[in-house]
Amino acid sequence: MLAADAVLVPVSFILALTLQYSRVQVEAAQTYAAMIGFLIPVCVAIQFALGLHRVRLKDYRGDEAMRTIWLAVMLGAVSAAISVWAGSRLPESFHILFAILFGLGYFSMRQAALV
Repeated sequence: MLAADAVLVPVSFILALTLQYSRVQVEAAQTYAAMIGFLIPVCVAIQFALGLHRVRLKDYRGDEAMRTIWLAVMLGAVSAAISVWAGSRLPESFHILFAILFGLGYFSMRQAALV
């Protein structure tokens, strides 16, 4: 599932760009490729720190869902910090949207795998 989670980062990022600017942002995604490339290993590292990599799908319940929320919040915060550090012009609402989309996608993948 770590590989699917790694794919979820760029998908959520591009979807957030699309929703933020009301059009597909392929060229913007290319501009932010370094940021996306940094967020993928950060996502995996946070998953290991929270212990989400050890959770079996059939045991995915309330506590794991709360850790999923923390993963999404931390990933959004790291995204915002990188954006500020790099001098990016992404609005603050983008990072919130990115975190929400990542969290929903992460949770949905776990629930779909249970079916």
